[in-house]
Amino acid sequence: MTAHVAPISLDFEEGIDRKTLRRLRDRFLLVNQQRWSRAHSALSYRQQMVLEILPLVFHLNHPALPGYLDSDCPYGLSNYQPSPATINAARRLARTFSLKDEGKRKPDLDAMFLMGSPGTLGHSVASDLDVWLCHRSDLPERGIRCLERKAAKLARWAESFGVELHVFVFCASDWRAGRQRVEVTGENCGSAQHFLLLDEFYRTSIHLAGAWPMWWLIPAEREETYDDCMRKLVDYRFVRAEDYIDFGPVPAIPEEEFLGAGVWQLYKGIDAPWKSILKL
Repeated sequence: MTAHVAPISLDFEEGIDRKTLRRLRDRFLLVNQQRWSRAHSALSYRQQMVLEILPLVFHLNHPALPGYLDSDCPYGLSNYQPSPATINAARRLARTFSLKDEGKRKPDLDAMFLMGSPGTLGHSVASDLDVWLCHRSDLPERGIRCLERKAAKLARWAESFGVELHVFVFCASDWRAGRQRVEVTGENCGSAQHFLLLDEFYRTSIHLAGAWPMWWLIPAEREETYDDCMRKLVDYRFVRAEDYIDFGPVPAIPEEEFLGAGVWQLYKGIDAPWKSILKL
């Protein structure tokens, strides 16, 4: 028999409780860990290494790790501490690998998420891995291009393990302004389905490293006043702004996005009919 889990109430009118905020975050992290474990277990032993090593290869710009390009490629994930399993995976790839203390260096990357099939019932060993890699808003263009090239090189490496990997590089502020670099190519519908894609992200995403989504802390009934709630949490220091990443709310989804999504899934259904039916 499954025990009933009571909802956690956060009342922005009566007063915000830091203890309740921590409980909200911890509950999401618990669900997140269960999703990660399920996605991990659906992969073969060799494929599991790809998922385990992903945050580390962007947290460090290490020449012994997959995807390395050059010494000045941006690196560092906010508040990231690799697990023993990740360190072991790195050492299986490079016996000489050792984790060095980077000191107080400001990280170039805010967060990393896995989204889409791995967080749903549609996940299988044949599913691809779609990763959102979010960089600082003030990162120079040259650094962004370098991250994109590193992501492409990493995708080729993952392919050798039987994993179809797509890493989308952008920053949260560009996403909120509708300027995301994610385009309508290959596996992604990009800005043509901004709110549907964000809705899918919030429903299916698996936090891999870095800042947590601010959306986790905003009650569903406050979606219409999301920005006011978010500012209250940050301005009155109920949360540290650097601990959270903000992609914005999904107050409503425009009708035209549903039409576009339907056409997109009909097109996708040529190669993956059952997956498209599930999404539709």
